[in-house]
Amino acid sequence: MSGSGTARTVRRAGLGVLGLGLGAAAAAAAVTFGGRHLRRGADPDRVEDLQMPADLRVHRVPSHDGGHLHVVERGEGTPVLCAHGVMLSSRTWVRQLRDLPAAGFRVVAFDHRGHGDSVPGAEGHDVRALARDIRSVLAGTADLLTPPREARRLARGIGGAHLRLVPGGGHMLMLEAPEVLAGVLREAARPADGAAVA
Repeated sequence: MSGSGTARTVRRAGLGVLGLGLGAAAAAAAVTFGGRHLRRGADPDRVEDLQMPADLRVHRVPSHDGGHLHVVERGEGTPVLCAHGVMLSSRTWVRQLRDLPAAGFRVVAFDHRGHGDSVPGAEGHDVRALARDIRSVLAGTADLLTPPREARRLARGIGGAHLRLVPGGGHMLMLEAPEVLAGVLREAARPADGAAVA
């Protein structure tokens, strides 16, 4: 290799090192400036802002396979179900639990199986188990979305409606306890003279 080729290589290497040094300096300056700039404003995720409301109603809903689901709710009115993502918990919805009830919503959030304060059942973690857990929250024995007081209000608004509260029954009584539903229907269909209906 000639002397001029070696000099060119050294010069290129020197420029490359100089370029890396300048790049590192620019990155350090950006981080320092950016960090100071970001710290000037209020931090929207301050720990104080992420505390769960003190007036949450807490439920322990049994899952279909032996575990239980930690469910929290707050507010009255139209229900909103909040389901978090993987590796999170119902705390994800702290702002919705805090703010939506003031707008007339009832917010229900739950910890997925094995997350937060929920305990997984025998079935493990998959989409089918999640779907069944959501069903347990929506229509299981806890009956979180239409509690008896709301069912009574709805029944009063329907002329001729007959409301029968079944202890432990949820929205899907026909699937959860078909024999109980059959008895309720036989009783409601009984003629005025009291004769039994087959």
